[in-house]
Amino acid sequence: MKRVLITGGTRGIGLATARRFLQAGYQVLAWALTPASIEEAHHALAALPEADHFAAMVVDIRDHHAVQEGFAETLHRLGGLDVLVNNAGWTR
Repeated sequence: MKRVLITGGTRGIGLATARRFLQAGYQVLAWALTPASIEEAHHALAALPEADHFAAMVVDIRDHHAVQEGFAETLHRLGGLDVLVNNAGWTR
């Protein structure tokens, strides 16, 4: 099974992208800013037959150290990575 990381993958375009990758047979790991958005994403995807191939974790992309730790954890969880969707963004 191919593996994808989607930053900002629990809301809006990121969630829609996660849904498409799940339907295409990917294992999806989404990064989110809050636990609440992770819970909402799980709820939004629960009806999909592939929902058990979705996981998410809190990673604040504004924090370089958090991104490094998040990427290491992502590789550990997925055993590698086939696709990166760099969807998250922030402004000052």
